[in-house]
Formats: sequence, C-alpha cells, structure tokens
Amino acid sequence: MSSDQGQQVPPSRSGASFKDTILGLTWALTIVSIAAVLTRFYFRKRYKVPISSDDWSMLIAAVFQVVFQAFVTAACDAGLGNPLSVLKPEDILTTNRWSWISTPFSNVVSVVARISITILLVRIFGSTRRWYKWSMIALTGIVAVLGVTNIILIWAMCSPPEALWDKSIVGFKCLDSHIQQYLTLVLQGMALILSLLHIVRMDSADMITR
Repeated sequence: MSSDQGQQVPPSRSGASFKDTILGLTWALTIVSIAAVLTRFYFRKRYKVPISSDDWSMLIAAVFQVVFQAFVTAACDAGLGNPLSVLKPEDILTTNRWSWISTPFSNVVSVVARISITILLVRIFGSTRRWYKWSMIALTGIVAVLGVTNIILIWAMCSPPEALWDKSIVGFKCLDSHIQQYLTLVLQGMALILSLLHIVRMDSADMITR
C-alpha cells in the first residue's frame, strides 16, 4: 500500500523525465496490493475461514489505493515527473492539483492498512498478552486520529482550498505550512513505531512456529 506521501510533488527540475519510473513503481505496488488482498479472500473462501474485520479493512485500503493510483496517473499525464522546461503553466497547475487531491486517499490507505494489521495481531496475541493488546490499540488509535486530523488540516490550510495548488487566486489566505508539516512528521513517526511493533510481533510468531 502506499505510504504517507507529500501533498505537492513538483515536476522534475533536473532535466530528466521520471514519469515512467513514477508510473511503473506506483502501479507495481498497487498491483501487488490488489493481488495480495484477492489472494487473502481466495484462501479464506477455499478453506472456509470466515471473513473478518481485518479482511474487510484491508479490502477498503486496497480500494482507496486504486483511487489514489488513479490520481497519480492523472498527475503524470498532466506532467508529473517531466522536466519543468517542457511544461506549460497550466500543466504545472494541473499536476499540483491532482497531487493535492490524491493526498487524502494516500493517508486513508496508510491508516486503514495499519488498522487491519493491528486487528489481526490483537486477535492472535491479545488474549495471552493484554499489555500488547492495549498498547497496539492505543497506538493504532493515535495514528488514526492523527491521520484524520492531517486530512482535515490539509484542506483547511487555505481559503479557498483551491489556493493549495493555485496561487493566482486573488485574496486567498493560508495558514503557516509548518503546522501541517510538523503534524505529518509526528504522524509518520507514530506510524513507524506501530509498523516496527507489527514486524517484531510477526517475527516473534515466526520464531515460535519454528
């Protein structure tokens, strides 16, 4: 799934085009995530294992990933990754617009995917390790709240919101961009801690299985 990504991704300033690289990497990750979710549901059905909330939440994350990918593709079609020298002002404006609009979907993917993993691990280990259960629930809750707050703050940064990508609008007002940047750093830090706990717990489970 996609990770927490920057809101405004400028075209290339180096003279080289990274459009194909961006499209190739992002579509590869999207296809892998879709395949993983479909495989998950397939084996659930094949072995008659009930589909649970962690499966549905991962499916929701995959749907938002596809929507996010659609906006990234639209941004690339408009000029994302191409040298500034070959872009018209309207191309840069369109690129920035799609990049900003894609942000909420990227954040939702990141948060919902982590919620899904937490649900699964808490169901497996929560009954025997209560401290793990409640620490994971607390951390996931914090990440979810920060993620929602970040989405709201992004769209509340400027009035009107279109001023996020179009600075030619007369009379627009924006908050200090550092506010959202600091919140994003805190969100990414908490998400990193949560991901590390996920990895450590799954690694422990693998060691026990062996």
